[in-house]
Amino acid sequence: FIIPNKYVPLTKTWILRRKVKDNINTNIKDIIQYCHPNEEMYNIMMKYLFRGGYVHANAYHVDEILYNVDSVDITSSYPDRMLNAYYPMKFFHTGYNKDKFDYELENKCCMILVEFYDLKPLTNHSIESISKTVNNVLKEDIIVDNGRIRQCSKVVVWLTELDFKIYKKYYSWSNMCVLDMYTSDRYPLPNYLLDVLKQEYIIKSNLKRNKKGNTKEYYVAKQNVNSAYGMCVTRHVTSEITFECGSWL
Repeated sequence: FIIPNKYVPLTKTWILRRKVKDNINTNIKDIIQYCHPNEEMYNIMMKYLFRGGYVHANAYHVDEILYNVDSVDITSSYPDRMLNAYYPMKFFHTGYNKDKFDYELENKCCMILVEFYDLKPLTNHSIESISKTVNNVLKEDIIVDNGRIRQCSKVVVWLTELDFKIYKKYYSWSNMCVLDMYTSDRYPLPNYLLDVLKQEYIIKSNLKRNKKGNTKEYYVAKQNVNSAYGMCVTRHVTSEITFECGSWL
């Protein structure tokens, strides 16, 4: 039978999403709709600005066994960044001002369309994927490290302010030209999301602290915490499929 006002959870993410929805004040929906980008900007964000982790082999040590190597694992890194980092919380406004560029990089959330000239590496790591470039970089002068740009004479990319800071650590360039720029005010994520994440994280941490890390309850709690990130980066369906008169169009 169907219970009124209840739902059937199809995924783990859906369970957490429902908790967040129940925690939202109804008058916030208009604000969310206002801040949502148009289709063109959304596609730019998803294609060029949404990035995965920089997990890549060092080109100088491929097919080589290394010894005495240490590593550091940051516990609950995604929930930590959700709880403690800043995010764009208002509508993005376009406009590039050379005099305010450095200030906005330090104080705003930015989306920058920038053209670099004579891009060269500063370390053994190459971080920019060819698939993320806006233009087709020149084939005759580019050096590629397993799908990533090691160096090239010219490239156009979309970057956030954080991406730009990373670029300065891994690349040098002779000149750059900002082709377009969008900025938004930065704030923490809203409480209706963070309050739910905190509750789930406290449950997970208490189970681990009480040495119940191998129990079913702990794994369920851990899945709830991990679902928070997946819930926030679920991609919208932008394609249209039409079914008319018994046929797919």
